[in-house]
Amino acid sequence: MHTFLPTMMFIAEHFHGTVLGLRGDGMICGFSIYRLQSGAPNPSKTICEESIMSATNAGQAMRDATLQVVGPLLQEHGISCRFDPMQVGVGIDIGKVVVTTVGDRNTHETTVYGPPVNRACKLHDGNSAIHISNEAKDAFPTADGGKASFKFLSAGKYRIDYPSDYNILL
Repeated sequence: MHTFLPTMMFIAEHFHGTVLGLRGDGMICGFSIYRLQSGAPNPSKTICEESIMSATNAGQAMRDATLQVVGPLLQEHGISCRFDPMQVGVGIDIGKVVVTTVGDRNTHETTVYGPPVNRACKLHDGNSAIHISNEAKDAFPTADGGKASFKFLSAGKYRIDYPSDYNILL
């Protein structure tokens, strides 16, 4: 975890994500969190599209970094994991959440609550795929000749195939 989580955090922040919490071997991130704090009841379509694109790009980079860098590095040092090769699952959903600090003066943390958080956590299955909710799929930016494709998996769950346009630089 000392290799994996810092790498995932770096990638999330590189794609303008905010790490909102670490839970075991998982991480919760928000995208465009600070742009949405203005109190506007409905964020613009542009902010939603940028958020989804950032989250998707981050998820793709996390998957690629795990398969191409972190997993092989751990194997090189004789560290095995339950899944070989090491995999990362990504769940993406959109909607309103509450970001707050909980605890007392001595022990506290920032956490996030809301249906999108619960759905995103349930969407991923740890198999190096990016899964998005129906709501996120509908808000995904589209264009003629676009590269993203969606495969229906089950009610409210799609796998997104989104080719990388970048190199991993760690």
